[in-house]
Amino acid sequence: MNTELINKEQLKIYISYDNADEFLTDLNADIEKVNFCDFAILDKLEIEFAPTSTYQELSLSNGWRESFLELAKQFDQLNEKLKKYEYSDNKKQW
Repeated sequence: MNTELINKEQLKIYISYDNADEFLTDLNADIEKVNFCDFAILDKLEIEFAPTSTYQELSLSNGWRESFLELAKQFDQLNEKLKKYEYSDNKKQW
C-alpha cells in the first residue's frame, strides 16, 4: 500500500497513528509477519478489519470503501480457514 491512498489530514482523526508513513510501516510489518507464517498477528488484524476500526475508517475517509469491503471479505475467509489450525510456538500448525 502506498501513501497516495491515504489522506494525511484525516489520519489523526480516526486512528492512533501520527502520519501515513507510521501507519504504512506498521502495516507492512504485519504483512511481513503473515508472509513468514507468524499467524499470531491475525488477532490484531481481525481487530483492524472490524467495522469502525482502523482499516474501514481509512477506507471511508479516503474513498476506497468498495476495495476495503472486498479486502475485508477475503481476509475474513482466510482468517476462518487459518483459525482451524492450532498455535505452536507462535506459529500455526499446518
